[in-house]
Amino acid sequence: VFICDECVDLCNDIIRDEVKEETSESSNDALPTPSEIKIILDNYVIGQDRAKKTLAVAVYNHYK
Repeated sequence: VFICDECVDLCNDIIRDEVKEETSESSNDALPTPSEIKIILDNYVIGQDRAKKTLAVAVYNHYK
């Protein structure tokens, strides 16, 4: 799966914003799981399920 750098940066920004919102609402600093990250990406990206799954795992592994 090829994901362009622009899409990776955009998804990182989206996830970072979502995590900030969630951590400000609760005191739990837990990192979202790959499946939770994919659900967030589903709100912004239509189709491309394989790419979203790959990106979700990559983002999760990067921040853990």
